[in-house]
Amino acid sequence: MGTPPDPIAPVIAALTFLAAPNPTITTPPQAPSAWEPPNTATDGTLLAVLQPLLSTLFAIPSLAPVGTAVNTALTDVAKVISTIADKLAALEGSLPAGTSATDVMNGLQSGLSMANTLLPSGASTALSSASSLFQTIQNLITAVGGDLATAAAELAELSQQITAMAALF
Repeated sequence: MGTPPDPIAPVIAALTFLAAPNPTITTPPQAPSAWEPPNTATDGTLLAVLQPLLSTLFAIPSLAPVGTAVNTALTDVAKVISTIADKLAALEGSLPAGTSATDVMNGLQSGLSMANTLLPSGASTALSSASSLFQTIQNLITAVGGDLATAAAELAELSQQITAMAALF
């Protein structure tokens, strides 16, 4: 079973048509704070096309709550991703000797899996969501060769792009 593909880079590339990360990632990667305010994503080619359309659509009174809900959801997701990026960047220097981020993610996955089998079915949705999130992060870390700084930078780029997308709604 080879290295899983990077789950974040294709999303960043796809969203560049709406908003491109600013700054672009370098080698070695910048800290996640490089993609936080005052830095904002650069407008992509489709942003100017979609802005008037979505503004008109969500100005309709019956659709305004939908636009507000999408904006709130995207803003919340961007904040979570940004927090994960910050914590992931900080994790590199705090891992015990001989422990990798993959070990940490495997431990989280094992704990979530066991909890999912023991808890009532009502809790399984939350546990499945958490498990999917940690699996994606683990795949990202594996895809970038265990380089937590690069993984954190990619997540920070994605957070910045999602923040820009939220402004459309």
